[in-house]
Amino acid sequence: MRPPLIANENGDFTFFASIEAMKGYIEAIDVKNNEYEFFDAEGNEIVCKLTKKQKSNQKIFFGLISVVDCERVHFELNGKNNAKKLKNALLHFNNRYIKININPSWNIEQIINTLVNSSKVDYIC
Repeated sequence: MRPPLIANENGDFTFFASIEAMKGYIEAIDVKNNEYEFFDAEGNEIVCKLTKKQKSNQKIFFGLISVVDCERVHFELNGKNNAKKLKNALLHFNNRYIKININPSWNIEQIINTLVNSSKVDYIC
């Protein structure tokens, strides 16, 4: 996965410097509700999966041990490149919300770099 990594929430984009930053931002409930599409900087689609990990907090309350189920978010490439779809969505996002000078003939990398460097988008490190 080539950063910046990108989360599209119904046309609202957030950019991430790393997979760790994205893991720290995306919540399990959002993944369950399919609220995001994920891409890397080359337009490769990223799938998000949840894995359950049982964790005991070891607190005893009235003689019972409390056990908490945690869900972890994992990201992986799915083998599909959809740079054209991402480019069109980013151009629409820019035209509607950000409104900076982006040439539609630019490649996906130029568009992403311009948006991230504009300081008008959410870029999480």
